[in-house]
Amino acid sequence: MPIWEHGWDTAVEALTLPVFGLIGYVLMAWRSRREPERLIAWATIGLLAAAGVGLMMWQTRAGAAAQMLAVPGATALAWLAILWLMGRRLMLVRVFGVVVAFVLISGIATAYGTQYFNSEPLSEGRKAINRCFCRSPVMRRMVNGRKCRRLPGCGPWKNQTARNPGRRSVALQWR
Repeated sequence: MPIWEHGWDTAVEALTLPVFGLIGYVLMAWRSRREPERLIAWATIGLLAAAGVGLMMWQTRAGAAAQMLAVPGATALAWLAILWLMGRRLMLVRVFGVVVAFVLISGIATAYGTQYFNSEPLSEGRKAINRCFCRSPVMRRMVNGRKCRRLPGCGPWKNQTARNPGRRSVALQWR
């Protein structure tokens, strides 16, 4: 199995939801500190999520598990943020505050934000993979907002292109 090194942007994107999840678990454990059953429930799930984040610090392949374990905590944090924002007097704060809280807690802001700070240039191999990535009609529909065209360097029998069951190869050039 090849060794793959991720950049800082991948780590930040993968860590966003687990970090907000841990914050949510701590807040919910603190809020339920006088009710032992709820405290034990939140602390147990929080410890599992903390273990997932710890494993993710070791290898980013544990990111999916850490993110799934963080969903209840992040949802609790979002719920507390919505309750706090709904108590505000101004309607603009209530409406846009909820949207901003969702965008921040869900990690959407991090995913878009890291695109603007990527300082590492792509290697030639990665450029070839990116060029030859979208070859199936399903993948073409996923990038419907961007114009695509077939590139001559990505034939159907090249090794750097992944195979789909129909053995068709479509390469994309982003404009």
